[in-house]
Order: sequence, then C-alpha cells, then structure tokens
Amino acid sequence: MNAVDVRDYNPATDRDAVLAINRTFTTTATYRVAASDAGFQLVVEQHALPVVKQFPLDDPDDNPAFVALRQEEIVGFAAFRHQIWNRRTEIWHFYVSAQHRRQGVGSALMRTLLATSGHAGMRCIWLETSNLAYPAIQFYRSAGFTLCGLDTTLYDPSQSNEVETALYFARQVAG
Repeated sequence: MNAVDVRDYNPATDRDAVLAINRTFTTTATYRVAASDAGFQLVVEQHALPVVKQFPLDDPDDNPAFVALRQEEIVGFAAFRHQIWNRRTEIWHFYVSAQHRRQGVGSALMRTLLATSGHAGMRCIWLETSNLAYPAIQFYRSAGFTLCGLDTTLYDPSQSNEVETALYFARQVAG
C-alpha cells in the first residue's frame, strides 16, 4: 500500500482534481431514524437493492482545506472551519475517492484535522452526514466520533428517493 500524504489545499492547482473526486457511495445498509415521544433511535436497515448517493461539492474554495495524495494524485479532500466562539472545528466536506476508500486516506485526513484543531486551540470537531451514509458513519465512529444530534428537516425530501435525516457527530480533539 502506498503512503498517503496530506497537505494544504491550493485552489489554483488543486481545484479541478478535487472536483473530480468520486463522492458517490453505494451501500446496502442505512440508518432509519425512529422517533418516539421519548426521543430518537437509530435502527440499521438492510436493503435488497443498493442505495446510491453522490454528495455535492459546488465550491471547494469556501473554507480552509486539506488534500490527501497517493503518488501525487489527489484522492481525498477535507474542508473545515474553526468556530472561535465555542472552540469547535466544523468539517464541511470530507471525501475520499471511491477507489481509495478503506486504505488509510480518510484516517490520514482525520489525523491532520485533529492536529490542526489542537494547534488552533479547538476543543472538539463536529460534522454532519446523512443517515444513508452508513459506511461514512462507521468510519466516523471508528475515529472516535459519537452521535450528538440530528435534524429531520434539513434535507429536501424532493431531492431523494429515501427518507433522509441529518446526523451530527462530534469528538473531543484531545483523546
């Protein structure tokens, strides 16, 4: 397996390669958000037919970001923002090209985000993902993130064939 290098994103030289990253995922497992009077529960659902979704990336230049490279090829991208008022880093985009997943690229990007957040004095990292993104949720949980909230109204139901809920995850920077 080739080493993964992570460096700052340079819009002038990296933009086209970042926009070309395959942000599609396919899964036969998703989470269904079950609501009750007492709260919410995530229930794993298996699907006979795969669920396919592509995350949009309209403009990667809005926030500071990192790219992950394998043999000089950009194979991952993570954009973030430090919120000074509550000392939280918010991940806005986190993508690994489909053919490079489960090969340490996401872990290398996450280690860089954790180190950068620590150096900036942030206390935690926060992100949002879809309940449909079962593989990404498994990755975030393995990286120490825990569910900290959800929003049943964030996604426009006319944009998906599936019922989609925003799930929020966070983890402490140290530890």
